[in-house]
Amino acid sequence: MTYAIETAHLTRRFGRSTAVADLDLCVPYQSVYGFLGPNGAGKSTTIRMLLGLIRPHAGSVQIFGQPLGGDRTATLGQIGALVELPSLYPHLTGRENMDITRLLRGLPRAEVDRALEIVEMRPHADRRVRGYSLGMRQRLALALALLGGPRLLILDEPTNGLDPAGIHEIRTLIQRLPEQHGITVFISSHLLGEIEQVASHVGIIQQGRMLFQGALEDLRQRHTRTALIGAAQPERAAQLLRQAGYAPAARADGMLAVSSDTPIDMAAITRMLVRADLDVTHVSEQGFSLEAQFMQLTSATAGERI
Repeated sequence: MTYAIETAHLTRRFGRSTAVADLDLCVPYQSVYGFLGPNGAGKSTTIRMLLGLIRPHAGSVQIFGQPLGGDRTATLGQIGALVELPSLYPHLTGRENMDITRLLRGLPRAEVDRALEIVEMRPHADRRVRGYSLGMRQRLALALALLGGPRLLILDEPTNGLDPAGIHEIRTLIQRLPEQHGITVFISSHLLGEIEQVASHVGIIQQGRMLFQGALEDLRQRHTRTALIGAAQPERAAQLLRQAGYAPAARADGMLAVSSDTPIDMAAITRMLVRADLDVTHVSEQGFSLEAQFMQLTSATAGERI
């Protein structure tokens, strides 16, 4: 299978420190791939290698099946990128900012309107950028990245500093890029809740090594389910749960926590406790959380794989 991005044993060192170690990325076509990790995990270094800004000390990078070390101009021409804050000329209009990049790249004039249309900025294109909100500036920066019709869009913290309305706008845009425009999106962000809403696949790294990579649904299936149960007689409730094959754990707030790798039959547990004449005060199941899974993975032994 050919991927939009595929790396093999990608490694980069800075002096005696290894920033990225033996990293194998597999980013499917037309996916939204969330690239996650704690600060200093190697995310930015990886992105710089994917964009050809720095060279790896070992390993290889392929973009749509073509080695990055081959025809770099042709390969990088398939990539649009927004890394860190957008560089815009505030005294020029949005369209004039777009035209500068278009002329430098030798693209037709129609490319400007096409890219502006994708990010819904055509109505604002003839206003000076100094009057734009931060969210509008970010959408204009995305339009610049979309010039030339890239097949791959690499985004590093695209919602950084935005208010909730701006975050929603960028999220909505990212969600429709694969289906409507056939663009693969590779996105690095610290906002795990946002990634959970937009990503089809995730890669989680720590200390430059991959901890998990795959479809978000696969990670969801690995999720350990936990039920919280409150009863007037917690000791008696715990005894009944153990007899039913569960392993309840008492919490500091008096609740009983029951964990399982398979779905928990909450209705059956409630019926069992009620039939034993116990007053059930609380029953709930903790749903999947990318943040919780992220914390579980990254707090485990560095380099451990699942």
